[in-house]
Amino acid sequence: SLLAAQQGLKGKVVAWFGLDPVDVDVLGNPSALPGIAGIGVPLGFAGASVPSSCSPADANYEVYFLESSHPSAAITLEGAGHFQFEDESKVVAPSFCTPAGTADSVTVLAEAVH
Repeated sequence: SLLAAQQGLKGKVVAWFGLDPVDVDVLGNPSALPGIAGIGVPLGFAGASVPSSCSPADANYEVYFLESSHPSAAITLEGAGHFQFEDESKVVAPSFCTPAGTADSVTVLAEAVH
């Protein structure tokens, strides 16, 4: 969705908010990071404080936030892991992201959808 806001929907999107976005791709898909500073709309990020194999510290929401244009804002959910931003019953291969977060999953999901 961030790539869409930078490209085909540029000028139509008035703001963007991401739940623990990461810039990790093993399939060769384009990255949204290089164009994030020129997106021209307010950006928001809510992210997990626990880096994992799915959300490494060098490619997590904080990296997006640091490269983004302003105004932008970032919120860290302490103790949260990447998959805790999703409905646990819908997560495929939950053991893929290690380590997991230590925060209460119900609380993290509730905060994410607020």
